Amino acid sequence: MNRWTTKARLLLVGLMMALQGLVLPAQAGAPPDSQCTDRGTLSGSTCTFMVDSSADSGSGSLRQALLDANAWGAYQGALSGDSVIQIAPTLGGQMLNLQSALPAVIASVQLIAPVAGFAINGGAQHRCLLLGGLPLFDPMIGPTASNHPDGQPQAIAVTLQRISFSQCAAYGGDGTQALGDGNGGGGGGLGAGAAIFVNQQVDLTLIDVAFSGNQVRGGQSLPVVGGNGGGGLGGSAISAFGGGGIAGAGGAAGGGGFGGPGANLPGTSGGGGFGGSGIGQVDQRLALTAASGGGGTNGGGGGSGGDAGHLSGAGGESAFGGGAGGIGSDGGVGGGGGSVDVSGIGGRGGFGGGGGRGSLTGGAGGFGGGGGGADEFGGGGGAGGFGGGGGGGNNGGDGGLGGFGSGGGGGDQPGLPGFGGGPSTDCGAGTGCAGVGAGFGGSLFGLGPSSIRIQDSLSMAGGLAQGGGADPSANAGGEGIFLAGSGVIEFEPGIGINQVLDDPIADQRGLWAQLGITTDQSYPSGGIFSAMNFPNAWQYTADARWSLRKLGAGQLSLSTDNDYSGGSTLESGNVLLGAARALGIGPVSNAATLQLATPLNLQVGAAGAVEANYSQAASGRLRVGFGGPGCELDQIQVRDLADLNGELSIDSSLCDPALSSTHLLIQAAQRQGQFSNAPGPEFVSNGMRYAISYLASEVQITVLGPDSEIFSNSFE
Repeated sequence: MNRWTTKARLLLVGLMMALQGLVLPAQAGAPPDSQCTDRGTLSGSTCTFMVDSSADSGSGSLRQALLDANAWGAYQGALSGDSVIQIAPTLGGQMLNLQSALPAVIASVQLIAPVAGFAINGGAQHRCLLLGGLPLFDPMIGPTASNHPDGQPQAIAVTLQRISFSQCAAYGGDGTQALGDGNGGGGGGLGAGAAIFVNQQVDLTLIDVAFSGNQVRGGQSLPVVGGNGGGGLGGSAISAFGGGGIAGAGGAAGGGGFGGPGANLPGTSGGGGFGGSGIGQVDQRLALTAASGGGGTNGGGGGSGGDAGHLSGAGGESAFGGGAGGIGSDGGVGGGGGSVDVSGIGGRGGFGGGGGRGSLTGGAGGFGGGGGGADEFGGGGGAGGFGGGGGGGNNGGDGGLGGFGSGGGGGDQPGLPGFGGGPSTDCGAGTGCAGVGAGFGGSLFGLGPSSIRIQDSLSMAGGLAQGGGADPSANAGGEGIFLAGSGVIEFEPGIGINQVLDDPIADQRGLWAQLGITTDQSYPSGGIFSAMNFPNAWQYTADARWSLRKLGAGQLSLSTDNDYSGGSTLESGNVLLGAARALGIGPVSNAATLQLATPLNLQVGAAGAVEANYSQAASGRLRVGFGGPGCELDQIQVRDLADLNGELSIDSSLCDPALSSTHLLIQAAQRQGQFSNAPGPEFVSNGMRYAISYLASEVQITVLGPDSEIFSNSFE
C-alpha cells in the first residue's frame, strides 16, 4: 500500500471517527494491522472488536465498535475488510438505549450477541441502523463521472445475530409551506427503515432477530415564514433555503449533510459536512474569507480530513467528509451543497446532503437530501435526491421534483412527487403549497439490488408507517418491511422454529392500488441516487417487484395481508397463512407444505395486478380445513392458472360438515393437473371420505362421511 493510498484511506477513517469526536486509531504510515490491534483482536484478515458496555458511546460501546469496524474495512481495501463485533456474555439480555442514531455501517461486519440476546432501543426518536451507502469514491482521484460522491454504493456483507430492535424511529425531514413571502414550499422527505435501512449493494443476513414497536413517518410541509428547501431523509428544512440531508438540517444557504447542519448565518454559503456544520462568513458572490467547519478558503463545513476549499469549490467536492467547497459548489461525501454561484444555481448535495440555495435554480439534493430552494423572482426549486423533497420555487418559479417517497416542491408549476410522495397542489404563483413525504418500512426498508435473508427465529409486530399528510395512511405502506426496486427476501427457519410476521410486507408494484396508480409510469425524481442523472427518470413501477423465498425445515407464519408483488416460492418446511393476501399479489409456487389457518379464502393475485398462477409441485402439500360459523371449507381464488400436483389434506376436526354438502376448494381462470393422492372420484383424508371434482376452472369437494378404513393414499 503506497503512502498516497494510505493517506486517502485515513481520510475515510477520520470521517467516521469525527462523527463521535474520536481520534484516529493510528497515524499515517502505521502498519495497517495496528488499525485492528489498537482496539481489537486480529486473526488472519479478521478483526474482532468486543462490546462490553451498554452505554450509548465511549470505550467498549457498540457505537465505538461500529466506528472501529468501518475503519478496519477501509484499511483492508474497498471497504470490505472482515470484522466481527462480539457482544460480551455479561451483556446478554441487556438493552442499549440510543441517545442518537448509530453510525452508518459502511464495511462488511458480523454483529453477534450472546445466547441471551442483546436489545437496541431507539426511544421512539432515532433510527437504529443504516447499512451501506458510502459510494465508490477515491479522494485521490477527484470528481469524475465514474468517481463521484453520488455514485453506486460499495457492496458489503452484514450479519446481525440475536439482536432485537424496539422503539426505533425514522422521521422524514419536514419541508415548508412558505407563507407570505412569494415562495413555493419545499416538499417533505421520506421516513423509512426505522430499525434497519438497507441500502443498495448490501448482502444482509439476520439470525434470531426480533422487531417490535418501530415506526416511520414521512416529512410534513409545515407553514413557516421564510425558507423553501425540501426535507431530507431525516434532516428538516424548516425556515431554510438549503435542503435537509440524511440527518443534518438545511441552512439559510447551504444544504444539510449526513450529520451536520447547513450554513445558517447571513452571508454564508457552506453546506453541512459529515458531522460538521457549514458555517463560514463568506460573501455569497465573491467568497473572500475562510469557513470554520473544516474547509479552507471559501470551503463549506466539512468533517475530519476535509481538504481546503478553493474559489470554485473544487476542494469540497474532492474530499471525504467535505461539505460544499464554496459558493455554488457541490457537496462531498456527507456534505450539503453550497449556496448560489454566479450563474444562479445552488450547489448539488453530496451523498447524504441537501441541495444548496439558488437564485435561478436551487441545488439538487444528493442521496437522502432535499432540493434547495430558490430565492429570486421566478427561480425554480431543486430536485430532491432519493428520499428528499423538492425545493420550492419563488414568485412564479416552478417547484422542484420530489425524490423517492418525497413530496414535490411548491410553485407556479408544482413539482411532481417521487414514488409515494404527496403531490404539491397548484395554488398559483407566490403561494406555498408543497407535497408531504411518505412513510415506508416501519421496521425494515430494503433498496434493491440488495439481498436479505432471515434465518432461524424471527418475530415482527407493532410496526407503524405513516405519511406526512392529514391522512397518515395515504402515503404509507409496509408497516413491517418495505422493499424498493427489485430483489428477493428469503426466510429460512430451522427445524422446530416458527418465524412469525404480524406486520405486513410491501413493495412498490404491490402498492399501486393503495397509492392510486393505475398505469405504468416513471417518476422523474432526478435519477436513482441523486439529481446527478437529472432529467433521467427512475423507472419505479411495473418492474419494481420483490419476491419471497421460503427455505428451511421450520415454519413461516404470515398472519396479515401483504403487498409484495414478485411472487412466492415455497421450497421446504411449512408456511402458515392467516390472511387472504398473506402471499401478496404475485404468483405462488408451492413445493413445501402450505397450510391455511381455517377459515380462510386465500387470494392468489388481485384484479388488475400482475400475472398470478398457483403451481403445486409433486413434493408440495396443501392443507385446508372446515371451520367458521357455517362449517365451510377453506378456498383458494387464483387469478390465472391453477396447476395442481402433490398432496391435498382436509381437516374436519373444528366442525362437522354436512353430509353430501359440496364445497368450492379452488377457483381459477384455468385449471390443469390434479392432486396425486386424490385423483378422483373419491379419496380419504384424516378419517373422512370425500368426492373430488376437477372442472375446467374449479375444484369441488363433496363430503361423503366418515371412512370405515383408512386408505394408503391418505396422509395425516
